[in-house]
Amino acid sequence: MIPEKYQEVEDQMKSRLYTVDYDAELFEPSIAFTNNLRESVLGEISHIYINNKDELLAKFLFMHECGHILFGHCHNMEQREKSFLEPKIHASFMKVQRLFANDYDRYYECFRQFIFNTVMDFEVNSRMFSSEEWHFMCERVQQLTNDINAQGCWPEDYGFEPGKSWNEYLNLILMNIEEFIYKFKIVQAIRAAQKRSMKSNFNGVLSEYEYERIKRECKKMSLSKKELDSIKKQAENHMNGFNIPTGGMDGRSEYGGGLQTRIMFTYYQDMPDLLNKVKKLLCVKRPAVTLRNQMYNTNRCKYATSIIIPKNVRYEQNNLPDLYLILDVSGSIDSKMVHDFVNTFQSVKNQFKHTKLIFWSTCLEGEYTLDDNIPDLYGGGTDIAKGIKYVREKYKFNNRDVLFVISDFCDNMRAWEIELKKIKCKRYAIDWSPYSDNSNPGFEKILKNEQTAKCKS
Repeated sequence: MIPEKYQEVEDQMKSRLYTVDYDAELFEPSIAFTNNLRESVLGEISHIYINNKDELLAKFLFMHECGHILFGHCHNMEQREKSFLEPKIHASFMKVQRLFANDYDRYYECFRQFIFNTVMDFEVNSRMFSSEEWHFMCERVQQLTNDINAQGCWPEDYGFEPGKSWNEYLNLILMNIEEFIYKFKIVQAIRAAQKRSMKSNFNGVLSEYEYERIKRECKKMSLSKKELDSIKKQAENHMNGFNIPTGGMDGRSEYGGGLQTRIMFTYYQDMPDLLNKVKKLLCVKRPAVTLRNQMYNTNRCKYATSIIIPKNVRYEQNNLPDLYLILDVSGSIDSKMVHDFVNTFQSVKNQFKHTKLIFWSTCLEGEYTLDDNIPDLYGGGTDIAKGIKYVREKYKFNNRDVLFVISDFCDNMRAWEIELKKIKCKRYAIDWSPYSDNSNPGFEKILKNEQTAKCKS
């Protein structure tokens, strides 16, 4: 089951600065989390980390993390919290402080983080996924973690409608905080009962009698140690993962200090899929032109009158920029992939009328357009940085142009970085090797072969 909105999310993320790092062994601090760097010279950059041991689940996790970014959960959150959110949350906690053993110092910060985590996950999960997709995702998470309690937050479990904003959910919770805590206790108790049922070789489905018993027990409003620990755990997971409300994300990776230039990439499955993704990257809109159409309303019989009433109509046209492709044809490259790549683009050459193909090893091996009879070229060493320099100096790129480098990235990335910094046009790359590392020398996005990525993992 591929999430229905997966492609829509990918398209929206093209306008954001982000990186994705997949790791089949990622379980701590979470199987998916995002760090943000706000003080980058490029602006705000999001670093997404995903466990891809279950590749289908990885798509759901990617969408969930993107949801936090797209819904603005990290943008000016610290300022908003200090301005008007903090007083409301503080007042709500004081109403239920007795349920937290009257221990303000120990539980207030935990309560605050827990509430933020919940409302933001309510928004992301219910706006990104259908109910069916959500339950499918939960099942896969439970299988991956071997934990039936490994479930996120779904608003309907607490009596709220799906699809609202985090701020709407926050207001609904704070207006009746005791009712929310009561429902939280029920959710936790049901999950615990389901876990016991499955351990006893039952299917985890509870009887109506068991549900009613749980509801009666949960009306005892004091929070048990187990429930307090559950709240604390959810708050800590939030702080170690997408730590948005505090404004404390310093952009430091869990695997070392400083900004790490990890690959911003999108998977492609085969050549037709690659072609489609390249076209989306190249598609740009010309500025809208407004023209006065004298017969617009008359032709559509909009008015029952003989008087001609014109209308101003906005026209937008998509336009493909000039495209320059540097193809690595060194000895480490599979010649069949180069051949398939060229043939695929030549089959739709009318859609790429302004395209130059530069075949490069340690020097220029050939330079063609898609109309040419292109031979199979491969072999030799690798020095793609010289190829980037050659194309830059010869064609004098402008902002409208697009440069693609197609390679296995088995080269001196530092040399690439130096040359790419001198280029002002858009820069993309295609990485079709399973053996290259995760360094990004300066591309805005790198397309990776999903099949070779499987070989790597």
